[in-house]
Amino acid sequence: MGMSVVARGIGMMLIMVACAGVPALAEEAGTAVAPGQKAIRTPVGAPVSDKLTTMKNAAIKGVAMLRFEPVRIRQTAADCRCEYEVTIRNTGTSRFKGDIGVSTVFPYKGETITGGTNAYHLDLAAGASVTETRPFTMGCEPRFKQVQISFRNSGTVINAQTIDLTQAYSGTLLEVKEASGMISATVKNTSGVATSFFVQFHKPNPNSPGAWLPAGGIAFDCVAAGNSMTRSANVPTGWPADHSSIKVLLMSGESSVQEQMLGAGAK
Repeated sequence: MGMSVVARGIGMMLIMVACAGVPALAEEAGTAVAPGQKAIRTPVGAPVSDKLTTMKNAAIKGVAMLRFEPVRIRQTAADCRCEYEVTIRNTGTSRFKGDIGVSTVFPYKGETITGGTNAYHLDLAAGASVTETRPFTMGCEPRFKQVQISFRNSGTVINAQTIDLTQAYSGTLLEVKEASGMISATVKNTSGVATSFFVQFHKPNPNSPGAWLPAGGIAFDCVAAGNSMTRSANVPTGWPADHSSIKVLLMSGESSVQEQMLGAGAK
């Protein structure tokens, strides 16, 4: 009889312990806690939401592993191709695998002219680095003084660099002449890289002595380093009868590198 009473007492205690665990299960399942009842903290790492948070933080730390070394600009002597070289290093202690987007723009007179977009598909072990070279969709024209490069991960900028374009361009106007209704010019590129020029003509302004008016020109799209190029065009309409009064400017971007009068020898 005594043993029966003890057994019933133990059974009641087990039921009470089991019931005490119900609120914890209800909270993990998202069930509201009863009024006045103290909330029970869920075990760390148990719910799926905690695992997702851990993964997200790991991805953010993974991007912080990456070191972007200064970008290098490369131009060629034979053509007007312009490229940028990027070195990315994994300075973390674990592998980084993911995509990094890159976009380039040239600031110009308050606007930004796109230089193209690319993506780097990275798989870098800890301590490893990779060097990538990509072309600009638009060459490094003399009118551009800077290029801005932005690197993104999942749409967020993680590195941005502004590079001054310090390449010096030079050229010589070897000859410019007019004959039989045509005007021709010969330009030599004395730069170390291929580049473009523009021969700009100006005529006297009849309403303002000593002033000039634009009077057409000839574009030299890409002249290899050390090479010469001759191009011709029809004499523009509205030129004065005295063609020798035409001023000729050899332009590199927005800079004048040489000036002479039509028919005069090269200076």
